[in-house]
Amino acid sequence: MIRAIPRSAAPPARAPSLPANPNALATKEIKDALRDMIKLICRRTNLSREQAYTLCSLAADLRVTQVVNGNKGIHAMVARNLV
Repeated sequence: MIRAIPRSAAPPARAPSLPANPNALATKEIKDALRDMIKLICRRTNLSREQAYTLCSLAADLRVTQVVNGNKGIHAMVARNLV
């Protein structure tokens, strides 16, 4: 799997914090993760932004992570064989 590096340039295991409310949607973090993945796909392939967006809509998984201290993060994941 390929993981886009979070905007904060933090290690992938330390993604941006999400709201404490577990029912709240992390819209900004989701958009950031997808935008970072689209940029990564464009850098690694000859796909346009629109084609990379289409690939993400078909093949990207969004994963929500949580560490012991309660911080959560969103990661966009795409299978390595696709890019």
